[in-house]
Amino acid sequence: MKVTVVGCSTSWTERPMSSYCINGNILVDCGSATPKNYPTCNIKVGDIKHIFITHLHSDHTGGLTNFFGQYINYHRMSSSNFVTIYGPKGLKEYLKHLLYICLIDKANENLENYFNIVEIDDFNQKLKVENYEISVFKFSHGNVQDIAYIFSDGKVKVGFSGDLNYQEGIDKF
Repeated sequence: MKVTVVGCSTSWTERPMSSYCINGNILVDCGSATPKNYPTCNIKVGDIKHIFITHLHSDHTGGLTNFFGQYINYHRMSSSNFVTIYGPKGLKEYLKHLLYICLIDKANENLENYFNIVEIDDFNQKLKVENYEISVFKFSHGNVQDIAYIFSDGKVKVGFSGDLNYQEGIDKF
């Protein structure tokens, strides 16, 4: 498992993003300046197959508008090439607003014409994506739901948690 740190700062620093890339085709979060770092991180938008969102704050999702524009206009070749976006409840509605912001000419189109959207609400499930088993953990970040993910390939486990304070259950994560 190769994890590339695309960005790991807050919106108040020189690197306003939170984003990690696994093996060049899975993003965990897509903060506002993430697309700017694709070239230096050797990431190609057309290679991204899955995006996991920890929570719906702009320092974790702001780069999706740029991603949408690049993906929809240049990289989506067929319906079998859909990107799947995973995240907390409310993700679908949130992404509709982002689509409207970045592609107003497509504002009335169905989001599912471009992406598979998976709102995670079963925290006992294990997701199977590529060669990974992904455990999901429900936390909170202020008044928003935050999802932590652990990716396991059977040999290595890597966890991503977004912005968490200490809270009950974090020891299991």
